[in-house]
Amino acid sequence: MLLVACTAPANAQPVTAPKIAPIATPTPAIPTPASYLGQYKIYEFDTSSDFGFNQKWFFQTKSGGANANPNDFSGRLCFRARETKWAIREWGNAVQGRGAWIAFEYAPWRKVGDVWGLGVCLSASRLREAAELGGMKAVEVVGIGAQERIAPVPTHPPVFGVEQKYWTNIWSCNCSIQRDLRITNSYDFPICLAWWMKGDQIVVWVSRN
Repeated sequence: MLLVACTAPANAQPVTAPKIAPIATPTPAIPTPASYLGQYKIYEFDTSSDFGFNQKWFFQTKSGGANANPNDFSGRLCFRARETKWAIREWGNAVQGRGAWIAFEYAPWRKVGDVWGLGVCLSASRLREAAELGGMKAVEVVGIGAQERIAPVPTHPPVFGVEQKYWTNIWSCNCSIQRDLRITNSYDFPICLAWWMKGDQIVVWVSRN
């Protein structure tokens, strides 16, 4: 049974995502971080559609959720020294009695076509790129348990504003073709992946906790 899809397996019926018009390099209308490790990155995307809502909600759910101002919010995902975290576990819920985790397939995530949460891969790709630019390690992992392996090459369609090597699939199915984003703090001190979204712009960076 399909629990979550951001992309579909090879034998699935294709799902057509909404077309994304090219967006020019954003002129920052959002304050840049005062302190950061490595480099920060500013992204811009249309949040008016269900597809865009899922991209924004990926960050907003870790920023106060429904209690946050959707047009101006900030949040962070923090790590102990050398700690590793997984996107599906951080954004999802454990399935009682099954030892599995599911994410993105229930409200307030929105269904686009036949796919719940379509769009989260784009925001996961942004998070991955900003993590790497800040000195962290982030990889796309395929499978679970003994079947787990690192995805050798990006298979996600282009993500505007993100370098190709960071394009990431998120697909939670508790099966051999599950895809997840694994992020590791490569520093010997606590850090946070932080973001601030204002309107249709978001700045993402890594900072000491």
